[in-house]
Amino acid sequence: MNTAQPATPRHQRTPKRRLVSPDVVEHVECCAPPSGKRAQCVDCSKVINDGAVVVDQNWIDELEADEVGEISSLIQRANEAAGRSGVHYEMRAMYCDGCGHIQVWPEQLDADGLFTGNVLTTGPVLIRGKHRDRFIAAHPEAAGVLMR
Repeated sequence: MNTAQPATPRHQRTPKRRLVSPDVVEHVECCAPPSGKRAQCVDCSKVINDGAVVVDQNWIDELEADEVGEISSLIQRANEAAGRSGVHYEMRAMYCDGCGHIQVWPEQLDADGLFTGNVLTTGPVLIRGKHRDRFIAAHPEAAGVLMR
């Protein structure tokens, strides 16, 4: 005696997909994911292109020597995270003209030395004051400033 259930036709198992025109869908502003091509300000969410993101270890060392903000704590947390996970990282910085600060964060590198977009700590450090001015003077292209 065969007790198997009869097969359900495919059109009854698969729900119909409905397509909507783009003018019906509500527009949503999305935040850009971190990547080597752009970064996003943590205060105003402005997206900054890669040309404005700087790797300057000398400037970071200067910040650490002057004990600016939470930079020493950020570097310590990044070293601990990199040590636990066995990855390499670089400190990156960018100027946000919307907020007027420099944002500094540690970003993971892949095996080829390229940025992965993975930030190693819970958040960046924001720098203002004389160190911001030194950063802009050293990297006018990052701030969109023309130097003559």
